[in-house]
Amino acid sequence: MVSLSWAVAERGRPAPFAEAIEERARQVAASAASSSDTFSVSSLIGEEVALRLDQIDRLRVRQEQVMQELRQAECEIETELMQMEQRTPRYSPYRFPEREKLQRRLARVGQERRKLTLTLAEKLDGLHDRLLSLLRKHTQVRVD
Repeated sequence: MVSLSWAVAERGRPAPFAEAIEERARQVAASAASSSDTFSVSSLIGEEVALRLDQIDRLRVRQEQVMQELRQAECEIETELMQMEQRTPRYSPYRFPEREKLQRRLARVGQERRKLTLTLAEKLDGLHDRLLSLLRKHTQVRVD
């Protein structure tokens, strides 16, 4: 299966195809919101499309908040490392338990960031697949 949002991990934003799907879905959701017929199949599909778009937006906001917290933690660890290097005597042994501990923490933050990025991409893939399916149904309903 081809990943719809493989570029999220690469560039931090959705792939052009995923962007096109979201843009088309936003148009469908807007037209369904402005429609006065609330019990037609088309408007029900439009509401479900709007729900999926809301889920995508909330997922991205939550991801950005978590990534901001990880960047903050990484900056704090880097600051501690830099301050430790300034305090370290010039001809001291290279290995210090404190430095190694901080470097391990820094590596864990990097691993967590990669894991969250991949998780986001997988969740977005599922939501984009569902969105594409809903858009196909909406098109079929509109044509029939």
